[in-house]
Amino acid sequence: MIINSIDYLKFNHLILCIVVGSNLFIPAVFAVNNQLSNEISLHNDYQYRLITRQLTTNPNQSFSDNVRPLAERELALINFKPVTSRNYALVGLAKFQPVQDVRLQAIHNNESNTLVNSNYGEKFAGNNNGTLNISGDSSINELILLSHDARIQYDQSSSKLSLYRFRLKTAFSHISVSYAKDSLLLGPGYFGNLFTSDNVQPYQIALFKTEIPYVVPVLGSFRWYLWHSWFNNDEPRLPDTKMLGIRLSLKPNKLVEFGLTRTSTYGGNGQNINSFTKLSSVITAKDENASTDINTDQLVGMDAALYLPFLRKASPFLGGKLYTEYVWNDIVAFWQTEDRDDSRLFELLGKSYLYGIYLTTGKLDFHFEYINTAGALYAHSTLGSTGSSVNGYLIGHFIGRDASAYLSEIYYEWNRQIHVSVNMGRIKRLQRPSNNQYSTIYGLGIKYFYSQKIQMELKTNYIFTNKKDIDPSPIYYNFINDSRTDWQSIVNITYRL
Repeated sequence: MIINSIDYLKFNHLILCIVVGSNLFIPAVFAVNNQLSNEISLHNDYQYRLITRQLTTNPNQSFSDNVRPLAERELALINFKPVTSRNYALVGLAKFQPVQDVRLQAIHNNESNTLVNSNYGEKFAGNNNGTLNISGDSSINELILLSHDARIQYDQSSSKLSLYRFRLKTAFSHISVSYAKDSLLLGPGYFGNLFTSDNVQPYQIALFKTEIPYVVPVLGSFRWYLWHSWFNNDEPRLPDTKMLGIRLSLKPNKLVEFGLTRTSTYGGNGQNINSFTKLSSVITAKDENASTDINTDQLVGMDAALYLPFLRKASPFLGGKLYTEYVWNDIVAFWQTEDRDDSRLFELLGKSYLYGIYLTTGKLDFHFEYINTAGALYAHSTLGSTGSSVNGYLIGHFIGRDASAYLSEIYYEWNRQIHVSVNMGRIKRLQRPSNNQYSTIYGLGIKYFYSQKIQMELKTNYIFTNKKDIDPSPIYYNFINDSRTDWQSIVNITYRL
């Protein structure tokens, strides 16, 4: 099934990524490390919450959680023990556990065809919908790991079986190399990120990832990431959106972290990137906005985080984190075709940004973020009205372009079994005063940990929007004076063997 999903062009891209990654960082790929480990599922949000708490109350220079999912061996850097089971059946040199987690999800919307943002692209035809996921993994002699997540999806009109996620992976002394169908969350944002977020369905990705950081004298702990993504867009005019990205991050000490990210989105409209020369033009965005077959949409950004463990000395909080992310959707550069006659050598254009704060008492977590996006973010002439989206969901932050938002959450552990969360937010789209849209969001969530193996969750969202958007594109707007109210209820039940 995996091999059949890789066509000839995708295989070429995978080989090119391997060549680039191997030549850039040869010293890291010299010996196999026996600590090959699986990724912590992004659906295990409570485990990621505990990781964030530990990192902010007891920072560690070697560990970063700004790129997710995280591998289990990364958690060993902070002595964090993931709640996973490894009751493998042994078959020769192979370890085999076909069923590890079982997840049941039911979603109700008061209106059909309603988007459920920040829920990995869930979209159904009817009001009442459900999914059943069964995940497991296996490994061969600690050299190759294969994980899977099969899904049965049901709505009022149909049901289907699919391979929702998978990962084929090997690992070396510092890095891992994988081909997967999964999500990649880039940046420090809690409610979403500007590059790639938790807003679209899992997609195919070839990924080189630093799991054990390099120690650079004076500079600190260094990580690098290189990936190529293939998005499954049902839009017939643009069925093959792709993304090539690279990220570098540095922690000079345990309290401060910096990251630089560069992505280039391309594909569609007959683009055929089938050589290393053309791929290099995608990386540099040499022909962005030029009349060539390599007209890409590039984003460049930086993020920073400051950890606050010293809060425990003068406040009820045990720790916290201040963070920010800046992204520019265009550049003026001397190497770009469109800027040959421009006197400026280099300039960043189209600024979008995110500011956030996280505080924790160990039982109570508080998140607050302010996001402001540029008018041209996610919009590009070649990619059209759907290129930076998948089936109606934006690849980046769910609030979209030309928007601003205040988003907050309070999460409280009432006791070991019952946890409660309250969400509030306000989004403004089209920041011109003449025809903007406002959305107000209220959310309530309850988690019940029946046992270490069984977890239940109920989430309800109320969304009031003062104007309807009748434009079919998730990138562009066409508001009319007609308000809309949405109710969304989601029930999750997880059983870990």
